[in-house]
Amino acid sequence: MRNKNKKKILLVGSNEFFSLEKMYLRAFKKINCDVKIFHIYHINKSLFSKFIWKILRFWIFYLQRHRLQKYIKKNINNYDLIIIFKGLYLTKKFIINLKKISCNSKFINIYPDDPFDKNYFGDISNKSLFKALKYFDYIFIYSQKIKKKLKLTLSKNKIIYLPFAHDPAIHIKHKLFQKHLYDISFIGTADKERYNIIRQLKDYKIVIGGNGWDRYKQLKNVVYLGAINTQLSAAIISKSTVSLNLLRKQNYSSHNMRTFEIPAMGGLMLTKRSKEQNDFFRENIDCLMYENFKDLNNKIKLVLKNKNKFEKIKNNGYELSKKYTYLLNARKILKLIYS
Repeated sequence: MRNKNKKKILLVGSNEFFSLEKMYLRAFKKINCDVKIFHIYHINKSLFSKFIWKILRFWIFYLQRHRLQKYIKKNINNYDLIIIFKGLYLTKKFIINLKKISCNSKFINIYPDDPFDKNYFGDISNKSLFKALKYFDYIFIYSQKIKKKLKLTLSKNKIIYLPFAHDPAIHIKHKLFQKHLYDISFIGTADKERYNIIRQLKDYKIVIGGNGWDRYKQLKNVVYLGAINTQLSAAIISKSTVSLNLLRKQNYSSHNMRTFEIPAMGGLMLTKRSKEQNDFFRENIDCLMYENFKDLNNKIKLVLKNKNKFEKIKNNGYELSKKYTYLLNARKILKLIYS
C-alpha cells in the first residue's frame, strides 16, 4: 500500500549521470521520495545526432511530445509532482493537455537558462516554450533578474528563485597534488567570447575541459582535454592554481553551475564579478572576482606570485560550498509546495 507521505515524483529530462536531472534524482531519493526520470533527450550528442537535431528539430520535438504524452496517459495521476527541466519541445496546447490527463499532479518547471532568449534553433528557449510556461503550477528559476522579468510577464504564476548548487556524490574534492601542473584550468563549452579571453592569456599554462574548443585555433600554451567527467574535472582543478569561471552574458548579474562546483571540488575560483555570486561566496574571502580582462590578468599574476596567501580563500570556499547542495534544493521545493 502506498505511503501517502512519500511523494511520487517524475523528472522529465536527461538521465545521463552528470545531468542536472540526475543530481535532483539523487537528492529526492535521499529524502525518501519515490522518484523516476523519464529520459527524453541526450545532452552529449554524436556528430550525426547534432546534424539530425539541427535539420529535423521540428519532428524531434513532435516525437518527444508524443512519447511523454503516451507515458503520462499510461501513468495517469501516478505522480504528485511532474518536474520538467526546461522542455524545448513544449507548446501551450501540449502542457494544457498534459494537465488535463494527469489532473491530480502539480506541474513544475525547473528552468536552468534564460527563457527570454527565444531562438527556435538555439538550445536556450523558443516562443512555443515561453507561451507554455504560463500553464505550469510553479516555475523555479536560477536568476533573480530573470525572476523579476518573468513576474512582469507571467504575473499569475508562482515563480520562485532557486539557485544552482552542487552534488556531493559527484563534485568531490580530489586528492591534492604537491605541485600544480597548470596555472589556470577552465571547464566549460567553448564560445567566441570565452575563446577570446583564453587567447589573451598567453603567459600561462592552461588546461581546458569541455566541448567545442576544436572549432577554434588551438593555442600552444593550452592543453585541450575535450569532454570530461566530474572525476577528471576534480583532478584538473586540484592540479591548477586558479580555476577560472567564465560567465556567459545571460549570467553576468547572477551565477552558473560552476559557481558552486568549483569550490566544492577544492578549487580557487576566479569568476566574473556579480552580486549574486558575492552573496554565496564573498569576494577576496571565499573566492576571487574580476571586472574586465585587465583585472582578470592582474588577479592571476597576483595569485601566482603569492600562492600560499590564497590557500585560505580556497579553503573558505570549499567549507562554504557544503551549504549549497541539491539535497537542500530538493527539500526547499517540497517545503514551498506542501507547507
